[in-house]
Amino acid sequence: QLAVGLDNLGSVLDPTTGQLTYSTAGHPPILVITPDGRTIQLDGAKSGPLCIGFTGPRAEAGLTLEPGALVILYSDGLIERRQESLDIGIAQVARAATRHRSADLAEIADLIIRSASDEGQFHDDVVLVLARFDPAAAHLESPAVIRTTGSAEVFCDTDMVH
Repeated sequence: QLAVGLDNLGSVLDPTTGQLTYSTAGHPPILVITPDGRTIQLDGAKSGPLCIGFTGPRAEAGLTLEPGALVILYSDGLIERRQESLDIGIAQVARAATRHRSADLAEIADLIIRSASDEGQFHDDVVLVLARFDPAAAHLESPAVIRTTGSAEVFCDTDMVH
C-alpha cells in the first residue's frame, strides 16, 4: 500500500484493488484523472484542523480507482494565486494533468508545476504527489513522484499497511 500524508491530508491507496481511502482537514481536494480524461475532485471526508485542539473522530471517504487512473495530491501553495479563486488554480492543475495524463509521472509533475507557477515562482511552499493505479502490475508506477519547494514536507511510505 502507498500511504501519503501532507499537512492536513492523509490517504492510503491499495495497489492491488485500487481502493483509495482519505481524510482531509482543510486541504484542497485530491484530484483523480480517469483514463478517459474525466476529473474527479475528492472533497469529502472533511474533519477539523489538525494541531489546534480538534479531538473528534476523523471522517474517512473512499473511491475505487479505474485502472490507469492518475491520483494528484497537492498543497495549497500549488493553487493559490493573489487575486484569484482557488477553483481557478485547481482547474489549471486538472487541465495540465488531463492533457498529459498518459505521460510518465515525472513529466506530468514537471508540467503541472510549470503550468501552475507564476512566472516560475510560487508564493508558498508546494508539495505535489502523483501516483497511477496499475492493477496488472499490482503496484504503483514509480511508486509515486513527489515534488516540493521551500520547506514543505511530505510523508510517503510504500510499505505501510493501513
